[in-house]
Formats: sequence, C-alpha cells, structure tokens
Amino acid sequence: MDSAEHTGPASGDLLQKHEESLSSLSRQLAVSEQWAGRVNETLSAIQETLARLVPPTAPVVPAPPPVPSASLSVGSVRDPAPPTLVPFTGELGRCGGFLIQVSLLFQRYPQAFSNDAVKISHVIGALRDRALDWAEAYLALHPVETVTYEQFVQDFKAVFHHPLRSDEAARQLHGLRQGGRSVAEFSIDFRVKAAETGWGEDAHCLSHCLQSALPPSPVCSSKLAPE
Repeated sequence: MDSAEHTGPASGDLLQKHEESLSSLSRQLAVSEQWAGRVNETLSAIQETLARLVPPTAPVVPAPPPVPSASLSVGSVRDPAPPTLVPFTGELGRCGGFLIQVSLLFQRYPQAFSNDAVKISHVIGALRDRALDWAEAYLALHPVETVTYEQFVQDFKAVFHHPLRSDEAARQLHGLRQGGRSVAEFSIDFRVKAAETGWGEDAHCLSHCLQSALPPSPVCSSKLAPE
C-alpha cells in the first residue's frame, strides 16, 4: 500500500511533463509551418515581380551555315552565249575567212565547244545553200559521231577552199583597176590581192601594179599634155 501510494503521484507528474513537452513541440511545429508558409509566399511574390521586370527571352534561332565563297577559277563564271557565225553559202573565195572566224570562236569559248561533235554541228548550223547541200550529203556517209573535227575541216576545204596560186593572184593584181570605186574600196581589194601573190614587201612590184591600177592623176596629165 505504501509503495503504491508513493508511485502513483510520481507517475502522474511524469505523464503531465510528457504532455506538456508534446504540447510545446506541437506549438513549435505550428509556428515553423507558419514561418515556412510565409517564406514560400515571399519567394512567390519575388518571382512574380522578377517575371514582370525581365522580358521573355526570344528563342535562339540557329545561324545558317556559311556560304562558301565563289572561286574565281576559270569556268566559275558562266561565259555569255557564243555569237552566231556569219553564214557560209559556198561562195568561192570565202571559205578561208569563214574558217578563220570558226577557229577564233572555238578558241574564245573552249567550254562551249568541248568535243568534235559539237564543233562540227556548230559549223554545219552556219552553212547555207550549196554548202548546206554538201553537208547533208557528207553526213549521210560520215555521221557526226564518227568523224573528227580535223577530218571534217580537211574534207570541207577540199570542196570549198581553192586559194589562188601566186601566179594567178599576180595576174589578177596586174589587171586590177580602180574604176568608179572609191580609193578606200580599191585599197582594200589591192591589199588582198597583193597578199595572195606572196610578194610580201616587194615594193617595186607592188608600186608598179599600183600605178597601173590607178587612173592618171590630173596634175600629171596636164604636165604631159602639149601646150
């Protein structure tokens, strides 16, 4: 009985202390939760303020890849279209000049005329009249893919290119007269015929032919006329 009486009040005091401790912890937890709530509210308010002050960041667009610089090597710039050849009709004495134009054209535009078939086709495209008739017959026997350009030119010259022999050119030069032509027109014909003779710079022969070709000077005629 005495021991029970002594332990009863002590146990009651201990329980009361535990309850007080638990109540104190509960109050502290409640205060902590309230403080944490206020901190969260403050952080949210700060974030909203910053969001209003800082503009939204534009999406990053990737830069396009660099364009390689154009090279200035030959052929990087497209050449203009080749000019049209002066048509050749097969007239005698015109073949040499026509082939000179063709040769210069092919040298100026090597990329446009890179193979023999293209060259032959371009030459045939400039032929007219009997020259075109010859080309039609020629291609029937020699398709353009089976003949070289050199062979084509050789066969073409065999038909249309008949340069004057030096003696024939000299005969024509001796017979050349100015007539009713201007001095400029006559000078061109004279120089062409002189070049065909092969005399080069033989001043004596050329001077003699020139004096024979020109009409008598009025001054000279008046000096030679009897008084």
